[in-house]
Amino acid sequence: MFEIAFDDIELFDQVQKKNLAIKITYPLQSIDQGGATSVPVIVFSHGLLGSKDGYQPLSQHWARHGYVVIQPTHYDSAAYHKPTLTELRDLTPLFVGWESRPQDILFILNQLHAIAGNLTQFRGTLDVNRIGVGGHSFGSHTAMLIGGAQLARGNFANCSSGNNDAMRSPFMDARAKAFLLLSPQGSGRALTESADFDQSAWDNFERPMMIITGTEDTGRRRQDYRWRSEAFRLGAAGDKYLLVIDRGYHGFGGITGTRFFGSGPANEDHVRWVQATTTAFFDYYVKGVPGSVRLITADAIVKLSAGAIKAELR
Repeated sequence: MFEIAFDDIELFDQVQKKNLAIKITYPLQSIDQGGATSVPVIVFSHGLLGSKDGYQPLSQHWARHGYVVIQPTHYDSAAYHKPTLTELRDLTPLFVGWESRPQDILFILNQLHAIAGNLTQFRGTLDVNRIGVGGHSFGSHTAMLIGGAQLARGNFANCSSGNNDAMRSPFMDARAKAFLLLSPQGSGRALTESADFDQSAWDNFERPMMIITGTEDTGRRRQDYRWRSEAFRLGAAGDKYLLVIDRGYHGFGGITGTRFFGSGPANEDHVRWVQATTTAFFDYYVKGVPGSVRLITADAIVKLSAGAIKAELR
């Protein structure tokens, strides 16, 4: 494993006319004789009210396994706006402005060279051909949009007839090789009307996807874990993984590094399983390490968790 370092930077987004705060966790690597080391990238989107400073159990683990991990602080962060009791009772107003989240991810992908130049101890380059994107909860919605998930057809009821896939997938970007979705949204009302998915949302989602949820991982409208599995069951087949942790909660035992309503109890095993399986997923589909696929077969995942994880592949 690599020794790691951290940097916090701000970049100005000319399109959105705002500063975007970013935390970068990265391995310390020396320069090879043949030139600078090129390091794969994971861009990770936090859940509602989170920030760039969360999810350190994941970001540090990935960095120690050779990734540069980039985490933005999105508009909805409690670092910018402490929610009122009214907003916490009905979260819908907090999702207004959701479009800026995928725009933040696209901005980061466009600025990888500038980001590398701002890192104080990093000796290398960011490999623009080896990128993974992930997110948790609201962050999974963000990641799915980058991967090509389509917004609900009803949002475009007044559009002219014909193929409107491009309009339904306005944030899709081809640069990421694989997508990690922790507690993603299913179809129907989840966030706010303009951001919702219908059951055709994942028809064109053809790139590798790993979904992790748990039997206690409920949605804000009391949907159960099967709802969070819809992207796996309804999407295009091929290189898709679904992991359901028995007694797993929305916080997966502590992956955010903080406790919050609905996060569930601390569980070191759950954190360890998420670390191990997600790293193997990124190693195979982003780094291109052939042997790592053995670690994410259904049998291997069941063995890792002593049967506490139900794994499906399609």
